[in-house]
Amino acid sequence: MAPTLKARIVTPSSDDLPSEFQARSLRRRTLQAVTALCLLIGIVVLAPGLGEVRERLSHADSGWLALATLFEGLSFASYVLMFGPIFCAGLSQRRSWQIAGSELAMGSLVPARE
Repeated sequence: MAPTLKARIVTPSSDDLPSEFQARSLRRRTLQAVTALCLLIGIVVLAPGLGEVRERLSHADSGWLALATLFEGLSFASYVLMFGPIFCAGLSQRRSWQIAGSELAMGSLVPARE
């Protein structure tokens, strides 16, 4: 008689997972993301002076807006991709991405003067 193999499914305990994937960390990150999204929506809806922007965007072609969003995403990705080899050759790719993304975000919030 041939021996039978029994498959055993092993599920990792929460202690085996990296800290980023543990339930507590995921709940905290989800709460941060939802809070940031609510804050952004609140700013767009309630900020003074954005009524004109909302009015203009209501008449915009959604195809052009999608294309502009795609190009902006590609611009961001190319900057982040090239930031590491040019400015941070000794850093990890993750750290390089964090620095480049932070720099782009800061440049969006606080424009530089010429």
